Amino acid sequence: MGRLIVRWLLAAIYLAAGAFHLTWPGPFLRIIPGWVPFPQDVVLLTGIAEALGAVGLIQPFSPALRKAAGWGLAAYALCVWPANINHMLIDDGSNLGYHVPRMFAQPLIIWAALWSSGAIDWPRRATVGPVAGSALGRDAAGVPARSGDRPRCDPAVRSSAAQRAARRCGRLCLRSAGAGDLPGISKEWVGPEARQA
Repeated sequence: MGRLIVRWLLAAIYLAAGAFHLTWPGPFLRIIPGWVPFPQDVVLLTGIAEALGAVGLIQPFSPALRKAAGWGLAAYALCVWPANINHMLIDDGSNLGYHVPRMFAQPLIIWAALWSSGAIDWPRRATVGPVAGSALGRDAAGVPARSGDRPRCDPAVRSSAAQRAARRCGRLCLRSAGAGDLPGISKEWVGPEARQA
């Protein structure tokens, strides 16, 4: 539910910003750094990028397109950071009540685009890792982990993507540290292919 709310909120903000870029480019032209070529074209393209990213973020048909939109909006937010810095410098330190929070909010905006689109799960879900029971709280199969649990690798469910990822991660851990060197990791956990490694 939280992802959906953030997704729609971001889409509304980006759609409004895109509309402003396209219909009222003057203020945006003023803040573009001097080293950026073709500033009018850049403002037009950023408005289009914001609008398309917003639509991609909220479309219900393709999770892959939603993730791509999240990555695109995150990259966009990173790329416009110099314009935000330039805007703060142009204002000669006035209006710091707007500019300082904006500078600190930029990483949050980048994260929100990635998280709400499903491109990343951090900090809510654990990525498949060597030891369950971490602060993130779920194991490779998505089962809530208890402190000290090992990741589950049920041979009956070997076709599941989470199980394959867990085995792959286990092999990587075994190769880098050696079986028995990591707490909670054993050769039995990762399956027969790792026993031969």
